[in-house]
Amino acid sequence: MCRLYFLNPKRSKYVCLGFYPDRSHRAFFELGGAKQAPLVFSPSLVSTLALHLPKLCEHLARGERYRCNEMSYRTQTVAENSARIALDRTSVTLRLPELKYLLVNLTTLANQLVWYKLDEADVSAYMQNAT
Repeated sequence: MCRLYFLNPKRSKYVCLGFYPDRSHRAFFELGGAKQAPLVFSPSLVSTLALHLPKLCEHLARGERYRCNEMSYRTQTVAENSARIALDRTSVTLRLPELKYLLVNLTTLANQLVWYKLDEADVSAYMQNAT
């Protein structure tokens, strides 16, 4: 089960919420692009993203640099109108309009992830019974 949201009209950047079979059917938040490996955020890292995303958008809108290193999460401005978000060695570059769209919808997405997280035990039990 997965919910997919595109961050731009070209559908080249996306956010996906869902249960990952290769990760014991736990809920995750994925941020990716059409031609790049996705970032897979645990629910706790979504909170970190939510904390830094408004600051990142503010700095980009003013043309200022921004940098954050927190555990495996890193973000920084890389050009006048874009920023790189990274987890470990994987990164995604988003333009300011994509970041703003993500920011506007992040509360809704985080709430959906909470609901997915609450259902993890039921999904795991169902998968064990099904196999």
